[in-house]
Amino acid sequence: MDYIMAFDVGTSALKAILIDQCGHIRGSAQATYGLIFSKSGQVEVNPADWWQAVTKASRTIMAGTDVPAKNVKGLVFCTQASNIIPIGNDGAVLRPGISWMDSRADEEAAEIMEMLGGPEQAVALLGTEFTGMDVLPKIRWIMKNEPHIFQKLRTTLDCNGYLTYRATGELTFDICSASFLGYDKQAGDVYRDLLALSGLDMDKFPRLVKSYEKIGPLTQAAAEEMGLTRETIVFGGTDDMQGTSIGSGMASEGDAHVYLGTSGWASVVTGDIKGLSNGGGCIMSADPDLYLWTYSTQNCCAAFDWFIDNFYAAEKASPLIPNVYDFVCHLVEQVPAGSGGVLFNPWLSGERSPVQDAFTRGGFLNIGLEHRREHMLRAVMEAVAYNLRWCFESLEADLGTKMQAVRILGGGTRSRVWMQIFADVFGREMEVVKDSQIAGAIGAAYLGAIGLGFCEGFDGAKEWSKLAAVYTPSPGHTALYNDGYARFKESYEAVKQPYRRWNKG
Repeated sequence: MDYIMAFDVGTSALKAILIDQCGHIRGSAQATYGLIFSKSGQVEVNPADWWQAVTKASRTIMAGTDVPAKNVKGLVFCTQASNIIPIGNDGAVLRPGISWMDSRADEEAAEIMEMLGGPEQAVALLGTEFTGMDVLPKIRWIMKNEPHIFQKLRTTLDCNGYLTYRATGELTFDICSASFLGYDKQAGDVYRDLLALSGLDMDKFPRLVKSYEKIGPLTQAAAEEMGLTRETIVFGGTDDMQGTSIGSGMASEGDAHVYLGTSGWASVVTGDIKGLSNGGGCIMSADPDLYLWTYSTQNCCAAFDWFIDNFYAAEKASPLIPNVYDFVCHLVEQVPAGSGGVLFNPWLSGERSPVQDAFTRGGFLNIGLEHRREHMLRAVMEAVAYNLRWCFESLEADLGTKMQAVRILGGGTRSRVWMQIFADVFGREMEVVKDSQIAGAIGAAYLGAIGLGFCEGFDGAKEWSKLAAVYTPSPGHTALYNDGYARFKESYEAVKQPYRRWNKG
């Protein structure tokens, strides 16, 4: 039996799986790493930490299975998107990578749009305006603020490209990642004139590859570090949005899903490209014949974890509470729907969709003396559901179709109470994907299966995806949560101008 090793490389942790050519998982492992936060709000990464996590997880899997290393025929990465990893002429990383969470380049985003002819031209070309969180403005930021780094620049990679480079020695950029920069499907190339506005020398841009395209075998060094052999072939890979689309079984035209991880999104696969509402963007699907409309939010489980870390720190550290998440979710179940009127804005690091606003921030509203921590935590969970409902309804409005049920996946789906909140807030069934936490890795593995000839086309991804549970709306909660959703949207209109004054600098 032949096998594929696949990695889902998220913001603070990765999941790795070993899966056979029929989609059966033989082993799995996880590894974590950190982010570098500055006082000014910038967020950076050490990309070497990603590689260390990859090799650690690979060795753990191989040590825990009887699968011979020579039988691992393929390797694929599914990763966080929109990072900047500057590579020098000597092949070394020039500076810490700039995270997708970082919004330092708002000024540069405005400059690029002005050179394009205005925000309308950006929307016409990419389906969305540029923000300080986007890749090209960040490259331009390096050019303007760190010319000593920019002069040494050979190329820039994202997370997937960096890991593929460490595995094979090849400099590549998969077309899914490239679509965040600006990719012309008809020409099969990036918009080179657009990329040049960032200051990037297009002669230095890496080779573009498809998600299931063969890049090459592992280098000898990489094979030794991972506990594999040079018989393992690395494929092009993809970003997390496209990988989870496959892993959820929602990879064919018209298929939609919601993802609830550190960040989150609502996405639908379609053959059309157009300007989307509320910060939605058109990017390439892992299937090079289709697009993925994506409405991406900055903080989902990140907001939940932030609250736990700051308001339940003692419980998290207590040896008497083996799982703080189960503990707090039990408390939340005792709080009535609607959190006693408490409302939370989850935009802790700005937002991309459903509001495209780098300056907005998080906060609690309508707190009274009768409220406790549990009310506030439930308000956080409800706010994340409101935010993703707003994204999903934007998707449906742009698509012109309403879905009867919503397929959902990601780490947040482990919480039964949160899934019931989602069903009640959305007012429809929520289909929870089995193996939800590793769905991105399963999607990546499926790409390897296509590349190795084990599978044909993307429709077969449905056979690799199963449902774990279906949640239906609770009777009597629809009107309450519709009112809460309306107040949630109203709250943004109330706070956006003060936040812009306070945080624009």
